[in-house]
Amino acid sequence: MRYIPELMDKIEPYLLEIPGVQKGQMMGHPAFYINRKMFCIFLEQGIAVKLPQDKYDELLERENYTSPFAPGGTKMGTWLQFNLTKYEDYEDKLNYFDLAVQFTANQPETKKSRKYRK
Repeated sequence: MRYIPELMDKIEPYLLEIPGVQKGQMMGHPAFYINRKMFCIFLEQGIAVKLPQDKYDELLERENYTSPFAPGGTKMGTWLQFNLTKYEDYEDKLNYFDLAVQFTANQPETKKSRKYRK
């Protein structure tokens, strides 16, 4: 399995209650989108979210359970990976998912997101 089922079972309902959020796949992992733009991906080691630069920098510096999301060794902008495997560790961090949705929803549309327009 390419993600932690416990995290998906607990966090997916929370994400899908947010208006406009849709579930999909990216690189074989469950991912969540707003306006056809990915803001969250579930991984073997935890979850990665797309955050504003200031929050990304703050959490990366302050929290030892975070790292840059770098699939294949390539850092992906302000994508931050939470290296936590138990839901209890995320209960006080759900606001970061909300922030990721707001931040991503307000990003300009890209060629890739236009390609998938329905």
